[in-house]
Amino acid sequence: MWDAHSSRHYWRYLASEIEMPGSVSRSIQGHSLWKDDHDGTYGSTPSLKKRYEWLCKIDPMKA
Repeated sequence: MWDAHSSRHYWRYLASEIEMPGSVSRSIQGHSLWKDDHDGTYGSTPSLKKRYEWLCKIDPMKA
């Protein structure tokens, strides 16, 4: 049975498998939505369009 914590780790795994940029992955997860200083883009958030494009690349049935 999957719990919320396991699902978050699995999400990070799937995101890394498709080489999703960290800023996109974190913003989809709800981390650092307005303060993303981990990759030098403080104050910026990927657009919804960009996040959607990356989400469409994940197929959990193939992971």
